[in-house]
Amino acid sequence: MSKYKLLEFESVEKAVQADSVSMQKVLRHYTAHIYSFSKDENGIDYTMADEIKSHLLQAILKFNIRHD
Repeated sequence: MSKYKLLEFESVEKAVQADSVSMQKVLRHYTAHIYSFSKDENGIDYTMADEIKSHLLQAILKFNIRHD
């Protein structure tokens, strides 16, 4: 069993359909990772973190879920 909690498929599916509550849930899920990649010598670079969040939201909207 993984030590990382996964997002529920339903949340991802709704986020892809631009559901704002689900998109916020995805952002909250990845916030710690985003902040860890946004650190510089002075701490967290919130401008960089916001840019990463923006890219994540754009990627979510482009994501295609196939139901085979």
